Amino acid sequence: MKQLLRGRAKAHHYFNGLNKPLRIVLIVVAAICLMVIAFQLVFPSDRALPFAKVGGDSVGLKKQDEIVALLNNEYKDADLEITVRGKTTKVVATKAGVITDNDRIIDEVSDYEWYWRVVPFSLFVRGLSTDQEVSVKTDALRFAQFARERQKECFVAPKNAGVKVNEKGAVVLDPAKDGQDCTPKSLAPQITNKTLTKQGMKVIAKTDVVKPARSDKDVKPLLKEAKKLTERKMVVAVAGKTYAVDQPTIGAWLAFPEDEKTKKITVGVNKEAVKAYLNTIQKDTYIAPGVTVVTTVDSIETGRATGSAGRGIDMDTTAAAIEKQLLGGDGSVTATLAALPARVVYNRSYSKTPAGLQALLNDIVKDKGDFAISVRKLGDSGVHVNGDKQYHPASTYKLFVAYSVLKRVDDGRLSLSQVSSGGQNIAQCLDNMIVNSDNACAEWFGSTAIGWGSISAEARALGASRTSLTRPFISTTNDQALFLQKLESNQLGLSEPSRERLLSAMKRQVFRRAIPAGTGVPVADKVGFLEGLLHDSAIVYSPKGVYVLVIYSYNSSWAAMADAARQIHAQLQ
Repeated sequence: MKQLLRGRAKAHHYFNGLNKPLRIVLIVVAAICLMVIAFQLVFPSDRALPFAKVGGDSVGLKKQDEIVALLNNEYKDADLEITVRGKTTKVVATKAGVITDNDRIIDEVSDYEWYWRVVPFSLFVRGLSTDQEVSVKTDALRFAQFARERQKECFVAPKNAGVKVNEKGAVVLDPAKDGQDCTPKSLAPQITNKTLTKQGMKVIAKTDVVKPARSDKDVKPLLKEAKKLTERKMVVAVAGKTYAVDQPTIGAWLAFPEDEKTKKITVGVNKEAVKAYLNTIQKDTYIAPGVTVVTTVDSIETGRATGSAGRGIDMDTTAAAIEKQLLGGDGSVTATLAALPARVVYNRSYSKTPAGLQALLNDIVKDKGDFAISVRKLGDSGVHVNGDKQYHPASTYKLFVAYSVLKRVDDGRLSLSQVSSGGQNIAQCLDNMIVNSDNACAEWFGSTAIGWGSISAEARALGASRTSLTRPFISTTNDQALFLQKLESNQLGLSEPSRERLLSAMKRQVFRRAIPAGTGVPVADKVGFLEGLLHDSAIVYSPKGVYVLVIYSYNSSWAAMADAARQIHAQLQ
C-alpha cells in the first residue's frame, strides 16, 4: 500500500512538474480516449464496423438486414462456372444452390469482441482493415440436384481386372483400371472454399479415385488356369472322322463369367462359339432340312406341304460334351448326330371380316413382341390385342390434357389469350403441346391451370376407365381408341372450333414415322416415346373409310410400328 501511494505521489509530482500547456494536452488526450472507449463500449453489435467492406463495397455502420439485402441484390445473378473432366457448365449460382453465406459475412464485418472495445480507436482501426470476401454456402436440396448432374459428367466406372482371349487365341490379362467420381459431398467443399464476385466464380472440380473391386493380382490364379486349358489336346470325332482342335480355337471357346454378388470370375465355355466351330466340321455329314409350308386363313390352317427332315450335329448335346471334356475330361468327344426338322414357313391370308382383322392383329403381336393394338371404325367397338393392358402412355396422355383445356375454353373458365407456360398464351401452348409434344406446356396445364386429378376424372367420364393421370400415369390402347373415336365422331361435347383446333394440331404434329409412315394416307395422331416405350394414337383418313388405330409398344422401333400399320391398313382396304 505504501508503494502504491509512493507511486501515485511520484506521478502526481511528475504531472505537476510539467508545464501547463503540456498538462492541458495530456488531459484532453485522456478525455478523448475515455470518450472513444465509452463510444466503443456501447457500439451496437448489429451494425458493421466503420469503414468495413464486403467484396469491395462499403458496408460501414450498416445494419445486418441492410447488408443481407445488399448481398441478395448484388449477387443474385452471379454465375457459377464449373469444369468437370473438361466439360464446362455455366449457370446462375443461386439456381445451382450456391448462395452467399450471409451469417458468416455479417459475423466477420460486425465482430467486435469486448477486449478490443477497451482499446482506444480499435473500432476504427479494425473497421479500416475489414474487407470481407463474399463467402458462399449451399442450399442442400438445390445443390444436391445440381451436383448429381455434375456427378453424371464426372463418373467413370472402375474396370475390374479380368481375363480375355486376344486375336491370336492366347489367354491374356485384361488389366484393371481406376474409375473417377465427384459426389455431392466431395464437390460441396470445393465450391464453398472459394469466394464469389459479382462476375461469378470458377471451379475446376477435382475427382476422387474409385478403385476396382477386382485387381490384377486377384485374377492371376484364374489366368494361369485358363492358359493350361488352351494347352490341352482336344479331338472331336464326327461320323468316323476326327478333328484336332488347335490352341486358338480352344481359346475362342473360353468364357469368363462373373458372379453378380461376389464379383468373382470363373473359367467357363462359350457354347455358341463351340457351336460355330461344329458348324465348320459337319459339312461332310450335313443334310439341309426342307421347308414345310403352312397355309392359313384367319389363323386357321387350311393346308400344309411337309418338307423333308435333314441331318446334322446335335449342337446342344455335343457342345455340352465338349464343355465337360475340356474342363475336366480326357479331351476326346464324339459328336452326336440328330435329325433336323424342316423349317416352317407360313402363308397367311385374312378375310375381310372382323375375324380376319382379329387374326391379323394376333399374328402381328405374336411376331413383334410387347405390343398392344386397338382398331375401331367410327360406328363399332372394334377389335384389339392387349387393348386393356396398361402402359405408361408417354406423350399420348396429352390428348386428354388437350380435351380438358378445350372444355374449359368452351365454358369460359380459360381463355386462349391467357398467358401460360413460358410467356406463351394458351392457344400457343396447346398447339406446341400437340404439334411438338412440348412437356412444359402439358405440365403447366396439369399442375397449374387445371389439376391432374380433374384431367384424370374427365378422361374416365368419357369412358377411359383404365386411364389415370395422377402419377404414375397409365392408359391403354382401348381407352385411347375410344377417345379418338369420340373426337372424330364429335361426341366429346367440344365446340366445333375446339374440336377442329385439336384435330388440326394432330394433323400437323411433327413425329410421323409410325402410323402415318405405314398407312401413307392423311393421319391425325399423337405419338409418345419414353424410356423404351413407343406409342402412336391415330385417326386414319382412309379412302375406304375413316378408322382409329392405336399402337402401344415396348422395346420396339418406329419401323416395326409402321409395318404393323401397313398390314392393318391393307387389310381394311
